[in-house]
Parts: sequence; structure tokens; C-alpha cells
Amino acid sequence: MPETERVLILAPIGRDAALIAHTLQQAKLDAVPCAAFQDLLANLREGAGTAIIAEEALTEHTAALRDWCDSQPTWSDFPFIVLMASGGDVPPFRAIGNVTLLERPLRGISLISAVESALRARRRQYETQAAIAERYEATSLLARQAEELTRSNADLQQFAYVTSHDLQEPLRTIHTYSQLLQRRYSDQLDSDADEYLEYIANGARRMQKMIEDLLAYSRVVNSEPRTFSAVDMNGVAEWTISNLEASVFDSKATIEFQNLPVVWGDQIQLIQLVQNLLSNAIKYRDKVRPLEIHITAERTGDQYVVRVTDNGEGIAPQYHDRIFDMFKRLHGRDVPGTGIGLTICRKIVERHGGKLWVESEAGMGSTFLFTLKAGE
Repeated sequence: MPETERVLILAPIGRDAALIAHTLQQAKLDAVPCAAFQDLLANLREGAGTAIIAEEALTEHTAALRDWCDSQPTWSDFPFIVLMASGGDVPPFRAIGNVTLLERPLRGISLISAVESALRARRRQYETQAAIAERYEATSLLARQAEELTRSNADLQQFAYVTSHDLQEPLRTIHTYSQLLQRRYSDQLDSDADEYLEYIANGARRMQKMIEDLLAYSRVVNSEPRTFSAVDMNGVAEWTISNLEASVFDSKATIEFQNLPVVWGDQIQLIQLVQNLLSNAIKYRDKVRPLEIHITAERTGDQYVVRVTDNGEGIAPQYHDRIFDMFKRLHGRDVPGTGIGLTICRKIVERHGGKLWVESEAGMGSTFLFTLKAGE
């Protein structure tokens, strides 16, 4: 049996210890008689579930036993069973801690019941200690992982900025000199050469745009958490439309909104969110019908569901999840962009504790929906 199931017995007068041991062994319990107090202490140090001590054996050793109890870890409250004379005064044995008093003469069933109860209590202490140790280890592991993640994010952010600077400079050089070649030597180059130079310039522009979008995503993911405040979504819509004034004018788009709610969030990131969604609607507008965009909201419990609805090309259902993945684009190079805009949108909404999704059919326009906590 495990050491924590042992029952120690200290009853030095007559055959008490042997009789108690025999009774417990009949009940399949691991009983260990101790010849003297020092023998009891030695066994306690090795491990035990409980100890049965006769009153006469304990009287002169109460202080020593209390010292042993005080040396135990905070989770340990070792259970003792003290055998007392019937009708005698209750001695100050409880000072040693967790004590059950049994009066003589003993009944076997009472003794076994008291021992089993003490063993169950001891097992629960060990289980609690194991659970505490496991939780402490898990908490320590999480703390270490969080520290490593913070350090890793800081390194990645620094890498992103350094890399962007180092990459954009040669890209600008490639773009600039390809344009110079086209302007200065256009009369000396054939159509194939012009086409190749255009490929170089377009490739440089796409790469530069991709780097800029990756930096935008990095800023959303790695930026320090900002203090949220009440944000009027009407102001967000107005600001966004002002930012997109040229695109709205060129596309002849009509954007309507009214009575939008006050939400809880970061105004700058919410402007970025709505601006990306409106830009997408303009980019993927229908080639025939005039573009119409409606921004609406409705309250559900303690949050609002905001809808950005357009009458553009629409998105087939099988692509509804894919469009939120980084670099996933449905139109190849036919439409400008890098495929990061919706990834940034979803990350912004998630940082606000909400979710973003799309409802759409091909040719039937799209509705992008996101949830935000009410700020009123």
C-alpha cells in the first residue's frame, strides 16, 4: 500500500497496540504498531495516513508532536486519533491540530470508521496539494509562454519595420529607374522592351503595396492595447467617406447611413475597419448598375450588429471564409490589391471582442456584418 495509507499505532500499555492492529488488518487496513514515541516520529516522517495514539502515550509528548505538525507544509493537516479513558476530562490534545477523540472501551466498528474517515481526509489533502501544484505549474508555464510571446512579438514588430525600410528603398529605385528607361530611351526600345519595363514597374509597385499592407496588419496585431472609449459610428462613417472622397467621386457611389449607434472601441481602428470595407465595395462594384452602399446597425443585447451592404458583384458562398485569409484574392491581378484588407478588418473586430462575417451571393451584392459592444 502507499505510505499515505499507513495507520500508525502508539499504545504502549498491555496488548492495546496488537489488538488495534489486528482489528484494522481484518478490515484490510495497513496497521503499523510503534514501540515508542521516537519510533512514531520516524514513521511519520516516512509518510502515513493517520496515527492512533493512546492518551497515556501522548501526555508527555504533546509539545514535540505539535512541533512536528508546525513543520509540515501549509496544505498538510495531519489527522490524529487519540484514545481516551471513558468519562475522563478532555485533555488539551487538540493543540496539536487535527484530532479525533475516541473513548475506551473501543468498539471495532467505531475504530474502523474513525480510521477510514481520517484516511479519506488525508487523501483529499494530497489530492488538493497535487491540484495546487499542477495549477501552479500550468500558471508558471502560461506566464513563461506569455513572456516569450511578448518578446517574440516585439522582435517581429522590429523586424517588420526594419525589413520594410530595407525592402522599400530598393523597390523605389527599381521603379524610378524603370520609368527613366521608358522616358529616355522609348524611341530606342521596341514594343517588347517597353512591355518588359512595364512588368518591372508593376511588379515593384505591387511589392511596395504588399509591404505597406503587411505593415498595416503588423501595427494592428502588435500595437499596444489602447484605452477604449465611447465612439459615435456616425462620426466614423463621415470621417471614412471624407478619406475616400476621390474614390467615391470616381465610382459615382452613393453611401447612405443614419442614426448609427455609439459603440465601445478605438476610434482610429474603427475608421480603418469601415474604410477597408467601403474600399472593397468600391473596388468590387458591379460594372453596370450604379454602386449603392448602406451602413446600418441594430442592437442585440449588450452589443450592436453593424451591416455594410452593397449592390456589387457579390461573393459565392464557397469563398465566404477564404476572403478573410491573408493574401487570398478571388480576382487575381484584374483588381488592384494584396488581399490583406479583410484580414486586417477581422483582426480589428476580434481585438474589440466581436466577430466579422459576410452574407452574399454571386451577382447579388454583399453584406459585411460585425459586432461591437454598446458604448452607451
